[in-house]
Amino acid sequence: MSVENIEKFVAEFARSLHENTFVKMTLGNYRGNDAHLQKLLIRLVETKKGTRLFFLFRQDTRDTAKNFDFTKGVAEVKEFLGADFFSGHLFTLENDFQLDVGKRGKSRLNIAKPT
Repeated sequence: MSVENIEKFVAEFARSLHENTFVKMTLGNYRGNDAHLQKLLIRLVETKKGTRLFFLFRQDTRDTAKNFDFTKGVAEVKEFLGADFFSGHLFTLENDFQLDVGKRGKSRLNIAKPT
């Protein structure tokens, strides 16, 4: 599997969190074991423990939410991409990044102006 583009995508995600330019992220094209899971939506949320990453696992009939600190959140995204989720959209204040991983493991990373 071509992991170079996945590594770039995850690095941009971590950089956007560090530089406070992160807006939101969506992981889609799910091909994992959970038959009901459709996509994963990630955004920032303020909690008593400070700013966290809010992971919303969108399923057919219900949603599941989890909060992670930045380090754990980046590790989770890195683990999911290319294994369970084969598409990712990262929205930052500087650029929009779109990652697509094909069935044969070939990946493509597009960078566009922010929307």
